[in-house]
Amino acid sequence: MLGLEVAAGAGRLGGLGLAPPAAAAAILRGQGVGAVVDWWRLRPALSLPAYAAAQALDDLAYQWGLLRGCVRERSLRPLAVELRLMTRAS
Repeated sequence: MLGLEVAAGAGRLGGLGLAPPAAAAAILRGQGVGAVVDWWRLRPALSLPAYAAAQALDDLAYQWGLLRGCVRERSLRPLAVELRLMTRAS
């Protein structure tokens, strides 16, 4: 197990009140919307289903590589979110 149940409490993910199957469906819908928007904006030579599949495979390959690197280096630091606030130049 990935410890999602422990981290989020009682089988819920991220405090969103979504059980794992519902959370997976929400993630897939979000990925689908992003693929449609990018396909519309970029107008690639691929059909929408082919573009969505290619984008999903690209995202999967990136995440797999990120997680492999974390395991190899025994560090979760690459998963940390870094927020930078933009300030106005004086």
